[in-house]
Amino acid sequence: MQVLISGAGIGGLSLAAGLLRAGHSVHIVERSLELRSGGAGIALFSNATACLRWLGVQVDGLGRISQGFAVATAQGKVLGAAGEPVSDEPARCVSREALHDALALAAQGAELYLGQELVALHDGLATLSSGERIQADLVVGADGIHSGLRSLLGAEVPLVDSGYRCWRALVASGVGEQPDSVEYWGRGVRAGIVPLEGDQLYLFLTMNNGLKLGLEEAFSEFVDPVRACVAAALDAEVRPIQSMAKHVWQLPGAVFLGDAAHAFTPNMGQGAGMAIEDAMVLVQCLEQPLDQAIPAYIARRAERVQWVAESSERLGKVAQWQSGLGTALRNSMMAVSPKSAQQKVMMRLWEGSPVAQI
Repeated sequence: MQVLISGAGIGGLSLAAGLLRAGHSVHIVERSLELRSGGAGIALFSNATACLRWLGVQVDGLGRISQGFAVATAQGKVLGAAGEPVSDEPARCVSREALHDALALAAQGAELYLGQELVALHDGLATLSSGERIQADLVVGADGIHSGLRSLLGAEVPLVDSGYRCWRALVASGVGEQPDSVEYWGRGVRAGIVPLEGDQLYLFLTMNNGLKLGLEEAFSEFVDPVRACVAAALDAEVRPIQSMAKHVWQLPGAVFLGDAAHAFTPNMGQGAGMAIEDAMVLVQCLEQPLDQAIPAYIARRAERVQWVAESSERLGKVAQWQSGLGTALRNSMMAVSPKSAQQKVMMRLWEGSPVAQI
């Protein structure tokens, strides 16, 4: 089968790797002039790493194996944690660059069209911005929340602002070194420190839109590791956190995956995970005729992704509470919540993954 993928991000390259392994011919159209990653670091839970392995991506040695994660107050008091393994495939924390390199290696048999985008699509005949044409049996949109392919096919999906924004950066290990991943919750602000491979830490910071504070001021009351990391990342780029008002799995002429289909907030750490799962399921479904494969793909993915998206949105709202009373109540509830509650979420993520269902 000839498959054309719009977008060479995590979802697009994961799909390309799996399709090539299954014997399909793959064309990837990417608007950037080179294959490159966006963002700083990423946590890949077991559901994601296991799917990557199935898709043919080299997982062993990728990033740093995670020993678990914790949520703490701004002053460092642990409110909850999860870390018991849910499968033989460990979670990994990895720089975006290292992940992208691994994906590109697994997808190196695909035909790449860099610095181009789709400008027309009719009956599987795609016209690129260069004027070149590609005839495809299947066209897949994997080009992110602002999907150009979605727009080309007439689906303008409203984006919902979360009410907070995010900074992401890599800082040197030793600035705020700690053995495991910790997310610190304050009043309308959060900070996460994630140890990666080598001498790197992944730092992410969130702040409610109504807070007009500089980063150092916003995190001045946090524990030393956070303050040190913030001081080392003052030039980090800030971006709004948005989600799609509705999920779009298919339009006439194309099917979608990842953020192009279902962009949601990052609070569950599953944006990349769901894109990778999408890729695996689509490859599996394409073992049957195309008219059966696409409905099967959507049926297997829609409910699970909806659960993750809704859970992520709820978690983000609670984590971003800003009032003194609200944050005190939140922290008290988190502190008395049994550890098994967090572990159950991790188990559900694993048990619902396509790898666990093989």
